[in-house]
Amino acid sequence: MNSKKSMLIGLFTVILIITATAFIACEFRNTNPERALRNFSRQVEYGNLGDMTLTIYYIPYGVFTNPMHVEELLHEWHVGDFVNKIIVIGEHLEEHINLFKQLSIDDLIRVENEFFPGIRLYYVFEDSRGHEILGVAMWPTHNIFINGVEFEWNDIFSDVIKPFLPESELVEWWRFIIPQ
Repeated sequence: MNSKKSMLIGLFTVILIITATAFIACEFRNTNPERALRNFSRQVEYGNLGDMTLTIYYIPYGVFTNPMHVEELLHEWHVGDFVNKIIVIGEHLEEHINLFKQLSIDDLIRVENEFFPGIRLYYVFEDSRGHEILGVAMWPTHNIFINGVEFEWNDIFSDVIKPFLPESELVEWWRFIIPQ
């Protein structure tokens, strides 16, 4: 009887450790935009854009939907239906390295809201293994969310993706999303 009890306690302990580790890893990724931006800036400074991928998800101007969280925007049912997806490979990112060098945590001011509004645009930089380096969501509060944390609007976080969006979207949609 004691061996069964010991085995159950051991199994429970292992499951608890795995769960806590996964929770901490997810929480760390979502709550530490400062570290993510510093790591991204370091990679840009060293010219390591060739191994990165930028993926942009957006709802085109004129498409009306219920407010969405990032997870909903990325849902495979939405992508291709009414969410557009653009993938930019490293060699095209390198052409705009000076723009990416402007991304900095130094100019950002945290906003302490307990409300995560729906978004219409999300972009993510990933490494060659598909691990997220930096994720930015925007709309409709005119603030931005970096790795899930809200900051006051800063134009550079929208400017870095403008070269990769279709011209037709830039004319109408961008005028609508950028705070005046």
